[in-house]
Amino acid sequence: MILKRSNRYYLILIVLSSFSFIDFFPMAISSQTPSHEKIILRGFDGAPLTLESNAPYSPKKTCGACHDYNLITKGYHFQQGRTDVTGKTVLSDTYDPKYPWNLSAGLFGKHSFVSFDPSHLSRKVNRQFYEMDKSSFFFVQNCGACHPGGGWGEFDRKDNLYYNEETKKFGYEVSGDDPMFDGDYTPFSAGNEQYGAPWDRSGVSEADCLICHLKGYQWKERGAAIRGRFFRYGPTVGAGWAILKLSEDKSKNPVADEIVVDYPKKEVADFENLHLQIVRRPQDENCWSCHALYGERKNGYYWSLQTDIHKAKGMNCVSCHP
Repeated sequence: MILKRSNRYYLILIVLSSFSFIDFFPMAISSQTPSHEKIILRGFDGAPLTLESNAPYSPKKTCGACHDYNLITKGYHFQQGRTDVTGKTVLSDTYDPKYPWNLSAGLFGKHSFVSFDPSHLSRKVNRQFYEMDKSSFFFVQNCGACHPGGGWGEFDRKDNLYYNEETKKFGYEVSGDDPMFDGDYTPFSAGNEQYGAPWDRSGVSEADCLICHLKGYQWKERGAAIRGRFFRYGPTVGAGWAILKLSEDKSKNPVADEIVVDYPKKEVADFENLHLQIVRRPQDENCWSCHALYGERKNGYYWSLQTDIHKAKGMNCVSCHP
């Protein structure tokens, strides 16, 4: 068979596209063999932790020692509308003059009337309590279970840490703002003047690398820690290095009342051999921990070898969602 010149170009294009597809979806030929360097867990002061330590570890000080933590946390999963694609903070009181209740284009700061919890993020600057709905602290506590940390879990709308563990200062002390009517620091939230925003006791919610890169991550236990206002403990709890005393909130969700760090525990992660457990490509189950809830509200999930051809051919969530 003789191909015309134009047809040969199409054939070459198809062949090249096939190789590109293999490069883009390497799941079937790639290996999950651990290749991570030895990991030294560090506390919020940067000092190495030991098996006998009782302080939570800091993902920023631990993983950030080698990886560009600031660059990684510019991603949408961490910011959800707080910043634009360049990392510039765009969440603001004047973001949308036509619809002033929208403070950003993302999930954080965007009001949705059809949401199961149509909460409104309070503006940064307010004059009276009646102008305010939910504070940033409220959102971290109640939405942080499905948020990997970083972004609005760490920084206020002026790019200051809500609370700096090293300087022992709140962000409003750095900027000189009055916390009472400040949407990031006000003790008023959800109509409750005594709701509080004790960032110094809760700590900030750092980006938790293991929530995606550790098989068997305990995201439900981490959620209980976040709801219990133990933000800084979230990553340690998720890795299984803690003993929790639990109760329930009004919605029957587990809430941590007390947390005791226990690094010798190995049911999930091994303190001394964590580098051997890191997976480069997040497991589907790690994605479902947060995303399955929203999928079930739509059409449900049928992601199995028997019901989905993509799964059967070796693809997973990050094959299409890198």
